Formats: sequence, structure tokens, C-alpha cells
Amino acid sequence: MNKLTFLNRLYYLIAILLNQKVKQQDLIIAAPGGYINSYYGFENKLFVLSLYKRILKKNIMMAPQSIGPLSKRDEKVITDYLPYFSDFLVRDECSYQRIRKLSKSKKIKKVYDAAFLFKPVGYSEKSERKRVAISVREWSYDNRNQETYCELIRGFVNELVKQKIEVVFLSTCQGNPEYLDDSLLAKKIKASLPKDIREFVTVDNYYYSLEELRFELTQYDFVIGTRLHMCILSWLSGTPALNISYEEKGKECYDYLELSEYSIDYNESGKSLIQLQQFIQLTEAAKRKHFSKIDVIHEEMKWQLNDLIPQKK
Repeated sequence: MNKLTFLNRLYYLIAILLNQKVKQQDLIIAAPGGYINSYYGFENKLFVLSLYKRILKKNIMMAPQSIGPLSKRDEKVITDYLPYFSDFLVRDECSYQRIRKLSKSKKIKKVYDAAFLFKPVGYSEKSERKRVAISVREWSYDNRNQETYCELIRGFVNELVKQKIEVVFLSTCQGNPEYLDDSLLAKKIKASLPKDIREFVTVDNYYYSLEELRFELTQYDFVIGTRLHMCILSWLSGTPALNISYEEKGKECYDYLELSEYSIDYNESGKSLIQLQQFIQLTEAAKRKHFSKIDVIHEEMKWQLNDLIPQKK
């Protein structure tokens, strides 16, 4: 929902005034993610956050976000609400440049994805399991073609199975009836595979807690992730991840991780199998280098957060 009615505004105002727990806080931090985007609609979120400042006089911070693409109307929404924030954090260079065109406010700061606050397990050599997890995601916006994407995934699965690698469809978004379930698309893709390939493919539709998922990710040689946080959590859990970027955020993240050659466009149809093979053949030295960068990003992210939110003594 993007446009706010009078009743919406009244409801949010009353809800905030009656929330005793919020009144006890020094700082309100908005959830991180990628919802400052005209596809999702975000005016109601910014309106509610602004009420914490306007009515309760609380400082508000936007946790790391991807920004855009934005319609002209939503560009104005951003500029109207930005003054209420004490800090407005973005998680990549593209988002930073986009919002800086709208405002030169010093409140805008570029950091990394909030998931990098989770402690990485670091790199350690492990015996080959011949298992790969793939996360898929429906996306037909931004001129994306769903069938081209499904063909890309089928090509990956066929190649992996030919190399005698078991494929498991697994996602950060599944098993929760109140949210999107990527396993539905995974089942469709599996059903479209040849029978001799299909028998080596499994769809895992179980709902995992964060810690359960991080452990599960350690059970694979590598991950192919369309969901960005599937990729990030995989790296943090000691398992390399190849990214399929359906929005700008995937490519942007892999750029600052110095992994740009391992981010494939959602509608890539040319050299994707070559990139997959190069990823499969990563040397131990290359893996150590990449995991070392993950450690650096984690430490920098902790430092950035501590700088923004001074710790109480």
C-alpha cells in the first residue's frame, strides 16, 4: 500500500499513542531490507516512522536499505520524510547515488547489508558432499522474463546433475503461510525437468529458523542464490554462494564483496554455464580470499554501527 487515507493516518496515530513500550525507547530503528522501492510501496512505513519523531519526539533511524527504482511521486515522498530521520542508511553504491540526487543531507550514509552484522564462521576446508542448494524467486518486473529465468535454472540443474551433484531447492522464504513461498516455483521447475534429471532433485519446503538455516547451509558444497540473503547467509555460514541478481541489490552487494564475476543476471542466457563452471572450480586459495573479505565486511559493519549507536556504559 502506497497512498494513505485519512482513516489510515488516524489508525496509525492512535496505535502509536497507545504503545507504552515505544514510549520507553531512546531510538526507533526501521527494519532493514529493500522495500524503499516503488514496486512495493513505502509511504505508509515512512509516515508511521515520522510519527515517532513528530508525536513522541523519538529519534528514528533507517537501517540499511536498497533505494529504488523510484517513481517521480515516490522521489518526492523520500524528500518529504527524510528530514525526520537522524540517520538514513543505504546498503550499496547505486542506492547511495540515487538518494543523493534527491538530497545532499549528511543524514544519508552508505554502509553494508545489515546481515553482515551476523558473525561469520570463517573458512575451513571440508570434504566434498556433491550437494548444491538453489534458491529461486518469481520476478516479472523490471522487464524480467520469468520463462528465461526458469530456463537458466533448468540449465544449471541439468549441468549439476550431469556432474553427479545432488540438487536441493532451498530458500530463505518458504514454509511460512503468511509470506511468499519460493518452494512453489521450485516445484514447478522440478516438474518441468526430464525424468532422469528429476530423480536427483529435491524440493525442501521446510520452515527454518535463522540458526537452523545457517546450519543447513553448511551441508552443501555451494549455493546458487536468487534471494540475496540466501547468498549472504551462505557466505557467513562457511559455504560459497553464486548469485543470480533479479534486482540491482545482488550485483551491488557482490561488487563490494569483490565477487562481481559470480553475480549472474536474472535473465542471463549467454555465459551463465561458463560462470557456473568457474565457480565450481574455485581453488582453496580463492575461497580463503573471498571468505577473508566477508570477515572484513563484518568487522567494518560492526564498527559503522557502533559509530552510529554509541554503546551505553
